[in-house]
Amino acid sequence: MAQLKMTLDTRESSKRLNRTYPISLRVFHQKARFIKTGYYTTVQGWNEGNQILRKSASINKKIRLNEINSELEDKLYIAKKMFENLVKA
Repeated sequence: MAQLKMTLDTRESSKRLNRTYPISLRVFHQKARFIKTGYYTTVQGWNEGNQILRKSASINKKIRLNEINSELEDKLYIAKKMFENLVKA
């Protein structure tokens, strides 16, 4: 059974010049696959346990956190529903 999770892709190959990493949907089924969401932050700006952007991080001060966190949550929910439909078929 596959596992789906929002995560910060901290692999060295994903690191940008400004030291931010992509927030990705991690799909794990025998092998991990990362699907980028289009949002980037630092390690300090990501709450791995709750899978959301941290309000306290200085890099996240100028962005619309609530909207982005809601969008990330929606993307994860849609991905899980799509996977459930594939398993049922």
